[in-house]
Formats: sequence, structure tokens, C-alpha cells
Amino acid sequence: MIVFILMLVFTLIITGVAIGIASYAAYITNVVSGEKLLYMDVEKGYKYATTFRDWQLYGNIAVIVAIAVWVIFIIFCVVKRRNKKKNRSEVNQVNSR
Repeated sequence: MIVFILMLVFTLIITGVAIGIASYAAYITNVVSGEKLLYMDVEKGYKYATTFRDWQLYGNIAVIVAIAVWVIFIIFCVVKRRNKKKNRSEVNQVNSR
């Protein structure tokens, strides 16, 4: 049970980080596109314009990692449930003898 809770917490933390990174990447992309860049502070605009593609890459990687972690978590839950059912059926067979 502790492993399940730890995996769930880890999965939720990874998901939160992925959401934060993807949101920041979307924000930077929105800021860089259009006229907003023309009216922005020069230093901030330069920083956003030079790093928005990197942040798009980071956002995509973070989403892929979050999906992979969720898939691993779901597989873990399915395997655990199968093992419980298998153990219950074995106990029921032993008790019925």
C-alpha cells in the first residue's frame, strides 16, 4: 500500500511540474507572437525571443514524461490488482479442499 501511495504522489508531482512547464512554454509563445513583443521591455523581449523554442521543447518533453509516468502507474495498478485476484483465488481453492 505504501508503494502505491508513493507512486501516486510521485506521479502527481511529475504531472504538476509538466503542467507548469507546458503552461510557461505556452505563455512565452503567446508573448513572442504578435505585437506584444514590440511593446515589451528590450531585455525581457530578447530573453523571451531567444528562449521560447527551448521552452517549447521542454514543455513537450515534460508532457511526454508525464504521460509515460501515468502509463507506468496504470500498469503497476493493473498488475497489482491481478496479483490480488490470483492470490484470492488460490486461497479460495485451498479453503475449499
